[in-house]
Amino acid sequence: MERFECGPIKVLAGVEPARKRPGMYVGDTADGSGMHRMLWWLVQSMIDGDASATYVRVQVDGDELTIEDDGPGLPIDTAPDGRPMVEILFTTLHGMFALTGYPVASALSACLDVEVWRGGRRYRQRFERGVAVTPLWEAGSATRTGTRIRLVPDFTIFDRFPWDLRALSRHARDQAVLHPGLAFLVQGRAFRAPAGLADHARHLGRRHRAIHRDPLHVSGTRDGIGVDAAFLWTDGDRLRTAAFVNQDRVPTGSHRAGLHDGVRDALERLAPDRLRGVYPAAFREVVAPGLVALVRVEVDIARYGDYRRRRLTMPEVRAAVRAVVADGLAAALDADRALLARLLARMPG
Repeated sequence: MERFECGPIKVLAGVEPARKRPGMYVGDTADGSGMHRMLWWLVQSMIDGDASATYVRVQVDGDELTIEDDGPGLPIDTAPDGRPMVEILFTTLHGMFALTGYPVASALSACLDVEVWRGGRRYRQRFERGVAVTPLWEAGSATRTGTRIRLVPDFTIFDRFPWDLRALSRHARDQAVLHPGLAFLVQGRAFRAPAGLADHARHLGRRHRAIHRDPLHVSGTRDGIGVDAAFLWTDGDRLRTAAFVNQDRVPTGSHRAGLHDGVRDALERLAPDRLRGVYPAAFREVVAPGLVALVRVEVDIARYGDYRRRRLTMPEVRAAVRAVVADGLAAALDADRALLARLLARMPG
């Protein structure tokens, strides 16, 4: 019998894996969405590393993209191997810098320039396709702190698409909701949501008259899963929802199903006679008109039902959201009996 042997494992060095298989890191490189995912992954890395920042600015000039913040600035000290830390951030895909946007953006950009203001000095370094083409050099004094990254995508990897300003603005609004302390600016337009999901509920319901002044907000943790939700009833005629997982908008799946379950449970606790006989499939038709409902869950490792990460498939998340929403919303409505009466009066029967 012929001997069956496996070939040797080939370990790709530096940022080569991202250039060879960019879809594994940013998704589709042919429809423009991969460029946007690269951008927002980079922005998220800046947010995670610059907790003191008050803004993130995104500016588009043709193919060129600039991202800037006013955080403490990326580290410029020297690593044990003699390279500056900022260079390691942009040229090391795995190891201690795994799962950050810096090396991926560097690998998938034809050119990328980093400018750091830190410790009263200004520093710069330039990269091309994931390789440092200049050393880190001191470019003068500074009276501020922060980081600015300018890049041009590598169009030998991405199909050439213009940056979609509407998509950038939508995502900036989402990020403002998820980071209430930060302002996000796109082409000079600022997005802020100091109250997080509650502010976004007001935004989604802005074309209708709200039947209560302030959105109801509930939050809690079940089995290690963080849940945050907001509700605003309006005089509209349909349900509007927004659902998030960690830092991303994920429109369907377990978290959204748990949101609906929790609303039903809360109302059934407070008005069991009124809702007796209303089948689950019909419940949304009875309660949902005019409701703006938002939910965000925080999980360590999310599981999705599709490669685009549009549907969350985690039964434990559905259970956690259902429990937190049912308890929190029931308590809020029990404390505001006038609102509860108005909601029940809207229901047929």
